[in-house]
Amino acid sequence: MAVAILSGLSREEAEAFIASAAHRHPAIPLSILEREGSSDVCADDEDAARYADVLQSLVAKARPTRLRLQEMEMRIATHLRRMLDTGNFAYASSGDSPLHEICLELEYKLVAFVASEGDFVDGFAPGYADPVGSGIFMRGACWLFEGPNREQRFEADISLHDDGTLARLDLRFGDKELFASLPPAPNDASLTERHGYFVTHGARDQNAPWVYRIVKSENAR
Repeated sequence: MAVAILSGLSREEAEAFIASAAHRHPAIPLSILEREGSSDVCADDEDAARYADVLQSLVAKARPTRLRLQEMEMRIATHLRRMLDTGNFAYASSGDSPLHEICLELEYKLVAFVASEGDFVDGFAPGYADPVGSGIFMRGACWLFEGPNREQRFEADISLHDDGTLARLDLRFGDKELFASLPPAPNDASLTERHGYFVTHGARDQNAPWVYRIVKSENAR
């Protein structure tokens, strides 16, 4: 009997996951079960029980970026709902600070998965975060790994739908002087779409300071 270990994938994502799993653990056969509109990756029930830890590790490491970003959006929405419900908009790098948790998601998930092939931002520290309707606007400092690890600027608009899910995520970060070079919204000439986000990158030249904008594709207007 087959047991699904990862669900809701496209056929291409399921095939890529199985190829990655076969490279790491070739002794565990996996298969694809087609459902209406999606694919599940399955293991034999005996293998699923015998190699549960191994399969959990495979899912944690090789699940598609699209799903990782969906999980990120759910966590950000949860933290933002708590901020709006409690009125706690303070930033603290320790203790119970939902704003700090949101900044960690931006750094370690959004930027890492969408903006580049590797980490190049060393933290977001908002100087303030103000409630705006069903969301927040925050502005503060970030630190860059590329070149001197120097303080630069970031801004973010994040808001919720009426049902509490993430509606808007618009992050801008980088060289303070280059913020004016970003267009008011991504356009066909400047954007790259990655995993449901539009990325705009502005720079003076290839080796000069730069600025990024990352925005959920449904907000890019």
